[in-house]
Amino acid sequence: MIRLRPTPAILFIAVGSAIALGCATTPSPPDWVLTGASGDFPRERFILGVGSGNDRDVAAQRARAEIARSFDVSVHDTVHDRVQTTVTEAAGARSESLVERIAIDTRTTSDGDFAGTEIVRIWIEPGGGPIWALAALERQASRDAWEARLSTLDAAIARHSRAARRALDPVPRARALGQAVRLAHERDRLTRRLAVVSYGALRPAHGTPELEARLADALAAVRVSLQSSASSPADGPAVAAALRDALSHSLTGIGLQVVDAAGPSDLRIECRIALGRIDRRRRPWPHVDWDGACDVEQGGALVVTSSDSGAESHPDAATARRKAWRRGEQALVAGVEADLLRFLERTD
Repeated sequence: MIRLRPTPAILFIAVGSAIALGCATTPSPPDWVLTGASGDFPRERFILGVGSGNDRDVAAQRARAEIARSFDVSVHDTVHDRVQTTVTEAAGARSESLVERIAIDTRTTSDGDFAGTEIVRIWIEPGGGPIWALAALERQASRDAWEARLSTLDAAIARHSRAARRALDPVPRARALGQAVRLAHERDRLTRRLAVVSYGALRPAHGTPELEARLADALAAVRVSLQSSASSPADGPAVAAALRDALSHSLTGIGLQVVDAAGPSDLRIECRIALGRIDRRRRPWPHVDWDGACDVEQGGALVVTSSDSGAESHPDAATARRKAWRRGEQALVAGVEADLLRFLERTD
């Protein structure tokens, strides 16, 4: 058998081939992964977002979220851990290994959507690395869609403003202005979005502050009377008085005028709360149940109803009862305030 000794030239060729092979199997990442920019999607025509993750869905969600961040939209990442068991059997032996995968659920909190956003590129990092996604939003298409929406909003705001001026009673006036202000806030957010896709070009200023001032005046003219009652084994009158005080503070805080129950009013609110007896049979601690309801009437007609119930416990029976009292009071006040704001069109 003849053995050939490797010459320096052969060694050089072999090493060079290995290096070339290694380079061929490890491609460089595209420019958009490194810089966030792409020649195929120029910045003057597109808003771009880059995201990465352990799978395509996560990468795509994060890329879309990056575009949302361009518009000062709040983005939340929720992490979910998923543990997968891998079973391997070889040569009669059985082994198990745990592989942990993390999925990130990205949600955007905004007044609308970015339906025009598309995932235009995907790159998988070699060697089991993360997956990268490039999202693109076309500026002109977004501008056209949002301009059309702004025209619709302008017309609706003007209509509600005119209805408020024609209203003779304070409640319809406040509701019409509440709708106008809610739509004006959406209009302002869309205007800021347009500034992003139009490189800072702003539409003329709108009259949102004026509408808000008119709404504050309208709410202050709405007279609200309060009545409260409590069913309590020990101190019903004190519980009822505390509930009324909490309601009065809440309604004053949203700008309404709380008046004496014996006088004229535009809205009449009646709230009831019931505290159960201390139940020492429930384990491990004594329990006290509570339930309550609030009704809002306008001109004798029921316009809002709100109810809630629950239970509180504590090693000390008296403390359990106080907790039920306060928890029931807080829940009823929060519930009737939220429902009343919806009735007055004050929720964005």
